[in-house]
Amino acid sequence: MRDTRMVLTAVILLMGSYASTAGAATSSVLPKMECAFDIPRSDAQDTIYFRSEDVLQGQVVTEKVGLVTQYGTLSIPLRRCAGLSFEAARANTDAVVTVNFNRVTGIVTDHVFRFRIGSSGAEVFLRKETIAFILLKKTPDETSFLQGKDKQDLFLMANGDLLSGKAAEQAVDIRTDYGKVPVPFSEITEVRVVGEGDVTAIITKTGGNTLRGTWETSEISLSLELGQALPAVYKDKFARMFVGRAWELAPAQFGVPPRGSGEPNAATPARTALLDEPTLTLDLGKQATMKLALIPAGKFLMGSLADEAGRDEDEGPQREVVLSKPFYMSVHEVTQGQYEAVMGDNPSKFIDAAKPVECVSWDGAVEFCRRLSRKTHQVVALPTEAQWEYACRAGSKTRFGFGEDDRQLSAHARYGQSAEAGTAPVGSKKPSAWGLYDMHGNVWEWCADWYASSYVNAATQDPLGPLSGQWRVLRGGSWANTVEGCRCATRNKSTPDVRYNGIGFRVVVNSR
Repeated sequence: MRDTRMVLTAVILLMGSYASTAGAATSSVLPKMECAFDIPRSDAQDTIYFRSEDVLQGQVVTEKVGLVTQYGTLSIPLRRCAGLSFEAARANTDAVVTVNFNRVTGIVTDHVFRFRIGSSGAEVFLRKETIAFILLKKTPDETSFLQGKDKQDLFLMANGDLLSGKAAEQAVDIRTDYGKVPVPFSEITEVRVVGEGDVTAIITKTGGNTLRGTWETSEISLSLELGQALPAVYKDKFARMFVGRAWELAPAQFGVPPRGSGEPNAATPARTALLDEPTLTLDLGKQATMKLALIPAGKFLMGSLADEAGRDEDEGPQREVVLSKPFYMSVHEVTQGQYEAVMGDNPSKFIDAAKPVECVSWDGAVEFCRRLSRKTHQVVALPTEAQWEYACRAGSKTRFGFGEDDRQLSAHARYGQSAEAGTAPVGSKKPSAWGLYDMHGNVWEWCADWYASSYVNAATQDPLGPLSGQWRVLRGGSWANTVEGCRCATRNKSTPDVRYNGIGFRVVVNSR
């Protein structure tokens, strides 16, 4: 145990991932499908989340999923799926997400799923109507069907679906002011489709030139990467096409599948934070709200220099990191009142609705984010480690967000307290330059990332940390820590199931 922080250990919960593979004909590799419906996929078991909020783990025995879409009927092998959602089934909008970052909505034709319970091995039949969503486990060979494929095209559909594959047609016909022009797909990089019925196509060609006109090709036949065919998709079903760039762009376009309440006319797409207002307020229910501040996109130096006082080895090497998208971060650590409004209980030791919730595991913090995402239709998540340090620094390059002088720390942080004193109400200290409170001290804050012992070979743009691991990252220090444990660059780690009265969290809302 180092004197600058507490290293916490418990039963290890692994949520690692496996590399996708591609044949020699491809120039890139599809990133790993880590999550579905805001929840990390397990390596070990499938998980069924019921409408009653019960959870069951084991194995879905059903081999294929039938899905009636507005383009045609699909029969998708279950093990090419990452998750299935039935939350909006009453509005006839089920959702299937696949391991190759496709998202398809429609009606799942399977009314019953055969499920083998992990603890007992007993097989049961579960009706679709009782299920909120299914999270399918990762397998080492789940992307083997991608091997040997050429570069795939990405189709963004007008209803928000994502499909990857190839068009059977060699070209599309565009009518311009000077006549009908056939444009081969081999000469296209992007197509934007505008309007309904007689749609307008804006085509970007490989040389950078733009061609605009009425799209005369009424139907396009798609051969999906999933091994399915859609023989006649009408032109107004498309929103955008990216030719040869599915593996590059699909993860960024994927976002979080839209959810609905399950009532008729309620399965509307999830709202996207505008990311242009200085603050965002979420309604948590039970008269509780949460205020978030806009954190601009930018770059910063992540980690600490070798001569920084109190430095640990895992804080380097210091490197410039770019965060390419703005995001909202909660102004305060999640309070006990906010947590109870969403989760219905309060696990904390230092009971006070205005104090930060503590004794929350990483798994519990992720579940809070999942429920709040469902309630608000926003992409609520734990911050990545890079987002956290960037927000903590607020443009500074010093040991603390407010500067170098640790004599000022007591004005900004609750730290160095006895076990009896514990936490303080959130916002009791001075805010940062970006209007965030308690980024130093009070409680350690869970981050989304798995912990790595250094930043060697770490990504420098929108890093997400390792793809698997033993510990999750903690940041910020706590009421019990010394000055060194509350620095911007200080890192801590713990297994995801640990509950401790010095650990809490705050959340971010990301764009889609």
